[in-house]
Amino acid sequence: MDESIFIAVSGIMKQERKMEILSNNLANMNNVGFKKDELAFEALLTPFKKDINFEDSRNVLLPASKSKATVAYVGVSEFSTDNSQGTLEKTGNVFDLALDGEGYFSVQTPSGIRYTRKGNFQLDNEGRLTTQNGVPVLTSQGAPLVIQGGGGDITIDINGNVSAGAGLNNLPVGQIKLTKFNDGVELEKEGDALYKLTDPTNQEIAFVPSTAGSF
Repeated sequence: MDESIFIAVSGIMKQERKMEILSNNLANMNNVGFKKDELAFEALLTPFKKDINFEDSRNVLLPASKSKATVAYVGVSEFSTDNSQGTLEKTGNVFDLALDGEGYFSVQTPSGIRYTRKGNFQLDNEGRLTTQNGVPVLTSQGAPLVIQGGGGDITIDINGNVSAGAGLNNLPVGQIKLTKFNDGVELEKEGDALYKLTDPTNQEIAFVPSTAGSF
């Protein structure tokens, strides 16, 4: 079969993958904490053998449609997520949090700890700070952050410290856990702006952000 058909098919398949990525980016562009994905392509050349006989060497001079030695396919050379800083929008909701710069909030899912920059949190019926899907947000001690009692004001400062109550009864509740990783550590998307650490041997780095707090 003509080699050019396979070349064309490889190009079509990569364009289909590109459209899937673009469609997903457009569909989620207004979702809180979403980071767009990017693809890079490259030509995959058929390698030449060092020791070839006379008949094989003739392929180099033939048109691409007649020679497998001069064809090139299209392949994905890189898949990445754009983690650049998003736009911060003030909502006035004490549980809407944002990070200015690096880092992630840590949450406890049924499948284990996950990381997110989606900070539109809420309180559940048990007083736990959770994501919109009910996943508990963790404290710097690694436990779900629970705000006991229903009276008084709740405040979250720029360092992620949470306090509740009124006047002299305003007491600290806990500090929201913020995590970052060394350069080169890969996180895998799992949907709903959650990320999974692909290599469990990599270590989390707890830190205090330049800006974190209610927006």
